[in-house]
Amino acid sequence: MKNFRKAALAIATASSVALGSTAVASAEGHENLSPIYGSSDQANENVGKALGTDDEIHGANLWGSEQIDNQPGWWILTKTLTFTAVIGAIAGVGIAIGNYLKNQGIII
Repeated sequence: MKNFRKAALAIATASSVALGSTAVASAEGHENLSPIYGSSDQANENVGKALGTDDEIHGANLWGSEQIDNQPGWWILTKTLTFTAVIGAIAGVGIAIGNYLKNQGIII
């Protein structure tokens, strides 16, 4: 079980480093936008522009069997975070079951 915990920690660390690097790399591609962080009105407008909040879209175009090609950034972000949360929840349940079985002496 120690090796499993070490492997899980290594995977979590590698994932966070990879996702952080991806965020930095994607941010470098948007030099034409002013900073999109902060609490000013301009920062809020820039976030909206970056995520494509001006696009009109309907649920059938997002969930249907024939989805549109150029989906807005806010939808892609929402889908990515939702799928990541579901996968994380499933992994958490698996780890919890493994820990329970280990503590009960069912597995070695």
